[in-house]
Amino acid sequence: MRSRLKLFYSQGVRFIGRYERVLSVGLFLLIIAVALYYALNRIIYSDFYPINGDFQNYNGIRRLLSGQIPFSDFYFYLGLGPLYLNSIPLLLFDNNFTNSLFFTYFITPLLFAITIYLVIILNGIKRLSALALTFLIMMAAAGFSDFMHLIDYFQRYDFIENLHPGNSIRPQRIFIIFFISIIYLLSSGWIAVRVKSVYVRSLLTGALIGAGVAWSNDFGISAFLAGSFIFILSQFRYIWLEFAKRTILFLLGAIVSCFTFVSILTVGNFWSWFHYNFLGVAAYQSWYYERTPLNKLLVLNDLPINFEIVCSVVLIIYMSMKLAKNTLGKYETVLLFLFLSSLIGGYAYAYTSHKSGLFTSLQLVFYISVFCFVIKKIYEYRTFNIISQWFIFILCVSSMFIICFQLPKTIDSINPERQVYVPELNGYLTNYGDDLNIINQKINPNETVFSTYASALETVQGKFQPTGIDYIIHVLGDDYRKKYIDYLVEHKPRYVTTIREDFTYWEVWAKRANWFFYREILMRYRPIFMNTYNVIWEINDLERNVNNEGVVNITRLSDNQFEIEVSGIESGKGSIAEISITYKSVWNNKRILGWGINKIVNISDGWSSEQKANDRAGNYNLPEELSEARLPVKLVGGAGKLNITSYPQDLTELLVENVQLINVLPDVEDLLDELEKDSLHAANLTDSNWTKGISNSKTIILMKNNVENLEKIKDAKILEAENGGIANVIRVDVISDDWIHISVANPVDNGFEYPFQLKVIQN
Repeated sequence: MRSRLKLFYSQGVRFIGRYERVLSVGLFLLIIAVALYYALNRIIYSDFYPINGDFQNYNGIRRLLSGQIPFSDFYFYLGLGPLYLNSIPLLLFDNNFTNSLFFTYFITPLLFAITIYLVIILNGIKRLSALALTFLIMMAAAGFSDFMHLIDYFQRYDFIENLHPGNSIRPQRIFIIFFISIIYLLSSGWIAVRVKSVYVRSLLTGALIGAGVAWSNDFGISAFLAGSFIFILSQFRYIWLEFAKRTILFLLGAIVSCFTFVSILTVGNFWSWFHYNFLGVAAYQSWYYERTPLNKLLVLNDLPINFEIVCSVVLIIYMSMKLAKNTLGKYETVLLFLFLSSLIGGYAYAYTSHKSGLFTSLQLVFYISVFCFVIKKIYEYRTFNIISQWFIFILCVSSMFIICFQLPKTIDSINPERQVYVPELNGYLTNYGDDLNIINQKINPNETVFSTYASALETVQGKFQPTGIDYIIHVLGDDYRKKYIDYLVEHKPRYVTTIREDFTYWEVWAKRANWFFYREILMRYRPIFMNTYNVIWEINDLERNVNNEGVVNITRLSDNQFEIEVSGIESGKGSIAEISITYKSVWNNKRILGWGINKIVNISDGWSSEQKANDRAGNYNLPEELSEARLPVKLVGGAGKLNITSYPQDLTELLVENVQLINVLPDVEDLLDELEKDSLHAANLTDSNWTKGISNSKTIILMKNNVENLEKIKDAKILEAENGGIANVIRVDVISDDWIHISVANPVDNGFEYPFQLKVIQN
C-alpha cells in the first residue's frame, strides 16, 4: 500500500511539474470565468435601487467621463481610486449604466481573488496550490457548491462578501492595503539593489504609503497609520539622530506623495478634496448616520471585540516584537501590515459609523492565514500531502465543470426578450422601467432637476445634480450644507425629486436628519406626480405664509432628557411645527468611571414609531452641541411632542435654552393627499393576489375607496392609460370601506398598474 502511494505521489509530482504552467494558466482562466459569470449575471437586468445603490458608484463615473473635475465640479464620497479604476474600462467601451455595472461587478471579484491569492502566498503556500485555493474560495463566494458541498465551508465567513461591490464599493476601497503590499513586494528587491541611499529608500517607502490616502480616505488612512508604525518600529534600533532623519524623510515622502497624487487626480484641487473629506465628512460622520444612538460607539465597552480580533492583536504584538528585534522576514512584515491596517480600518469604522466596525479584511487575512497554517501542517506528512493535493485537484476539476456549465447559460440569458428596455441605460429593467419612462415624460427636459438621490432619471435626461453632490446623505459638513441649500434658494430649479416615504423608512429619517433642506421644499414647492419610488415637486409661484402662532412647553424629564411640546395650532391633517433650539451636551462626573468616549444627541418624535416599508421610521441623531438649530415636530390635531436626549445617558447632562416656534408647514403626506384627490390610479398594493393594484388572476383594477375616486369612476365606461391603452369597464363594485373593484372586459396591459395615471374618457 505504501509503495503504491509512493508511486501515486511520484506520478503526481511529475505530472504537476510537467504541466504546472498549463495548470496555472487554466486556474487563472477559471478565476476570470467566475468574475465574468458574476458580472454577466448582474447585467441580465440592469435593475437599480433608487437610494444608496449602483448609481452611487455610476454618478461619479458619468461625471468624470463627461469632463467634470473631482472636487471642483463634483464631490465623490467613495474615494479617488475606485472612481478612476471603474472609469478606465468605460473609456475603452461605451459609457453607460449597464456597462458600468458589468465592469464594477467584474473588477471587484478580481480584486477579491488577488487579495486571497496574496495572503495565501504570504503564508508560504506554493503558487499552483494558491491559485487552486483562490479559485475554490471564489466559487464559494459566488454562491457555487461542489458535488460534495465542501467549499460551502467558506460561506460561513463574512469576508466572502468582499466579492460583491455592495452599496459603497467598500471592497475596492479596502483593496488599497493589498495593493500597497503588492507594490512593496514587487519593488523592494529592485530598490534594495539599485537605490543605495537609506534616506532615498525612506523617502520612497513613505511615498508608497502616502499614495494610499489618495485612493480612499478610510483604509488609505489606516494603511498610512499601519505603515508608519511599522517603519518607525523598524528604525528604533538606530541612534536618535539617524532615527529622526529616516522618520522625517518617510513622513515627507508620504505627504508629498499624497499631495501629488491627489492634485493630479483632482486637477489641482487638493485643498477642496482635503476640506470635504477631513473637515466636512469627518465632522459629521460620527453622529449623522443611524436611527438610534445605540449603534454608535459612545463608551469604551462599545468597542467591538471577538475571537479573530483578539487573535489578530496577539499576532500583531508577536510580529511587532520580532520586527523590533530585526528578525521579521519580508513576507511576515507584509502580513503585519495587512493585519494592522485591517484592524485600524475596522476600528475607524466603529468610531465614525456603526460600532460593530468593518472587519471583513481582518477576518480574511486571519482565517486564510489559519487555513494555510493547517494546510502546511498537513503537507508535512507525505501521505496526507498526496491525498490533499489530489483532493484539491478533484475539487477544482468538479468546480471547473460547474462554472463552464453556468457561464454559457448566463450568456444565453442576455437576449432581447427581457421586459422593459431603457436605451439611455443600455439595459433591461424588471423594476422601475415603466416608472422611469413616465417620469421622464412628466419633466421638461430643458429644466433643471434637483434630486436628493440622483439616479436613472438624470442619466436618461443627460443631466446632473446641480450642486455636485448626488446624494443628500453625502452633504456632510456645515459648508456643504450651505452650498447645497443656497443653490436651491438662489437658482430656484423648477423640479425637485425626493424618495417616497412609503418606499423606505430611510426617507422619513432623511427628512428629519436633513431638515435644513426639506423645510425649504415644503415652503417653496408642491408635489405634482408620484411614481413607485419618487415624488416629483414643482416650484410654487408664492412661498407659503409663515405661521408661528402656538404654545411651546419645555419639560425636563431627567438630567439628560427634555420633552418639548407644541400645541394650540390650527393645522391640516398632517402638519409640521418648526422650532428653534439651542442645546449642549456636557460630561458629568461619572465619565471617567463610565469610560465615556463620544457624546451624541438623539431625537425621538411623532414619526419614530410609524411603520414605513415594513420597519419603524426610528429616531435621528444630532451633534453634541448646536445653536439655534431648526427641528421639525409632527403635529396631530394641532399638537405634537419630541424628546431630545443626550447619550451616553448616565454620563452626560443636557442643557437646553431658547426654544421658539418658528413656523408651521404642511407635512409631505398632507401635500400628497391633496395630489391624490386630483389623480386617478390603481391602488399601491402588491401581494399574492395583486400586483401594483392589478389582479393576478382576473381582469380587475383595484382602487382605494374614497369620495374622489368613487365620484370619478362610478359611471365610467372606458378608461385610458397614459401610454394610450384602453380598458372597457364592465362594472364598478364597492366591495368594502377600503376598496373599489373595477371589472374590465379585456386583460389589462402595462400602463394601468400603480402609479400610472388613468383617465375616464367615456361615461
